[in-house]
Amino acid sequence: MQDHLLTVVGPFVFDEKVADTFNPFRDANLENLLEYATTATGPLTAAVKAIPNVGYYNTPNSVNARRRNWPDIQYYQMASGLPDGVGPALEQTANIKAKIFEDYIRPIVGRDAHLIVQALARPYSRGEIKLAGIDPFKKPIIQPNYLEHEKDRRAMIDGK
Repeated sequence: MQDHLLTVVGPFVFDEKVADTFNPFRDANLENLLEYATTATGPLTAAVKAIPNVGYYNTPNSVNARRRNWPDIQYYQMASGLPDGVGPALEQTANIKAKIFEDYIRPIVGRDAHLIVQALARPYSRGEIKLAGIDPFKKPIIQPNYLEHEKDRRAMIDGK
């Protein structure tokens, strides 16, 4: 198993609506869909540009015998506010507990924001997925082994 570890910087929250942010709970409605379908304007144009900026970086680890100058860090900037109802999704997908959500994230829900994401593009660490038993409905045992390899740790630090 191989996965791309990432870290998020931000969100950078705006006091007023910003033209290029997209909040699906606010902006995804029939009126805006019709405006976008007929004139290619309106809030839904921001959804098309949700990740408008992508960049790559070669850390000192990125040069090796197999692939010279193959970037190992990817950056992208996302223009998206956090929608209402995002709490349970964050807990399930990112393991953000309810108390952390309430204390740090709840105050910015529904507001426009931008995020910068740093992702490990070529991880060396390998994890594994094992069956928990013979019952096909039992959840598998997942051991991702993030940052197990020194080159992954070094790349994430150098890519800061």
